[in-house]
Amino acid sequence: MGYAHPALANGYATYAPPLMWSPDSRWLAAVVTDALPEDGQTVVGELRLYDKYKRYASLGPGYSSPSFSPDSQLLAVVKDGDVWVYHVPEPPGTAASGFGEDAGGKADASAVLGKVTARGDVFDCRWGAAPGGATAIYFSAGERFYGSAIYALSWPSLAVTQLVGNPPDGSAFAPVPSPAGSSLLWLAQGGLTGQVAYERLMVLDQDKRSSHQLTLPQQRPDDYHESNAAFLDSGTLLFQRGGWGNWNLYRLDLGTGKEVIELTDAELPSLSADGRYLAFVRRDYTAKKKAAYDWEVPTSVQLRDRQSGGEWQLSAPGILACFPAMAPDGKSIAWIEAIDKMQIVQIWAREVFQRYYQQ
Repeated sequence: MGYAHPALANGYATYAPPLMWSPDSRWLAAVVTDALPEDGQTVVGELRLYDKYKRYASLGPGYSSPSFSPDSQLLAVVKDGDVWVYHVPEPPGTAASGFGEDAGGKADASAVLGKVTARGDVFDCRWGAAPGGATAIYFSAGERFYGSAIYALSWPSLAVTQLVGNPPDGSAFAPVPSPAGSSLLWLAQGGLTGQVAYERLMVLDQDKRSSHQLTLPQQRPDDYHESNAAFLDSGTLLFQRGGWGNWNLYRLDLGTGKEVIELTDAELPSLSADGRYLAFVRRDYTAKKKAAYDWEVPTSVQLRDRQSGGEWQLSAPGILACFPAMAPDGKSIAWIEAIDKMQIVQIWAREVFQRYYQQ
């Protein structure tokens, strides 16, 4: 049977996604563990690299926050409070595979480039574009609540620059670089004048090195969280606002600051590279009306074609399905299901569901 979990109620477990596709859509990095995390903790577990045939190789336990380089050749992960970088091998079963020839093979230690930070307090990372055509591994380090800052590790020079210091009595974390690297989205928790200690979506202008709140202040500031920003294109993004098991997805125009609701009762957005396909999770409306608390209702994974407006529920009813990951090419979708507190990684071709619903 499925089960719900309060860690998904307010987005606390979603800052470092446990599923991440490579930009070329050939690999899915998945962090698999026996149980979902408690509030304020990142998903830490066994790191697997899956190919499109669901074959995988394991790098072992203790990993979190996987993120691929823009050319899909390298994989950055967090382990023991530091950023590690791996070569991405050919898919399992090929002669060039660096992680064993069979599904479930252990990782070859020669595939490790090495630990590229020496801090012991890193808790998330995201590889992306940087100004001037370079790339960087952006990471958050420090105390997750009231003490973290954001840094950029330039690649391949490994030079580290602090981009956002921790706000007074607050934290900066969850960096998301823009497609061109000119700006960086991040979350502030606490430390903002007139705000309570809930997450707010911020943006850093990398050229000016100045930050400001990107979203519009709402009434009753102690009644909502903001998180999980995803770029639709260089000038538009999606993010979620809400909490306590009740979220909406908003579309924000970076040029005008205008916000409109993209989807109601939706969270954890994941987009194809062209912005057409949107994966997200939703709680059943009828079940929420019967539950004492909205977050007690397990989420299901949904797929939306933003071009046609079609929507499909992908996961089985009544089973907790979360952390959807849409492949950049829009051809595959993955998510995690929790059945009797055992996590299962589901990987499906998008067209399978569309053919099923068209019958």
